[in-house]
Amino acid sequence: MTETLIPPPAPRADRGATGRALAVTYTARRGRRRKVVIGVDSAGEWAVYDIQAAGRVKTGKVVQALPDESDGVRQALALQADYADVQAAYQDGHREENPLPRFTRLAIGRIAEAADRAVALALTQAAAEKQTQLTDQLLALAGEPPVPNAANAA
Repeated sequence: MTETLIPPPAPRADRGATGRALAVTYTARRGRRRKVVIGVDSAGEWAVYDIQAAGRVKTGKVVQALPDESDGVRQALALQADYADVQAAYQDGHREENPLPRFTRLAIGRIAEAADRAVALALTQAAAEKQTQLTDQLLALAGEPPVPNAANAA
């Protein structure tokens, strides 16, 4: 007898005006929806949190805090997507081990503040990147070389 494994459904992403995923959701074993959100804590470090998607929410789980030397929003978004995929697979029985067996709880108010800071920083970074692109395009039209900076020096 041949078994065919049906892959778990992909987590759903709620996207903001920038097109970036602000919250990715998955379904836990008992049918409850969970959200995986990114945030920036009061020390300026990016982090990923797992919270209940509906109902009265008092706390959430800290999935992982990223070190200062991380790539900020890009690394947080990658970790968010990876965690949601792995957690969805675990919840659907396609993975044996819980990807977050031990965790730290954090008050939902602190997670909300961190998420607000993340959105503000992501929008600021996106605006700065767009400004650099526009400046480079204008300089190219004028026949001038682009202005060297950290974004286009790499």
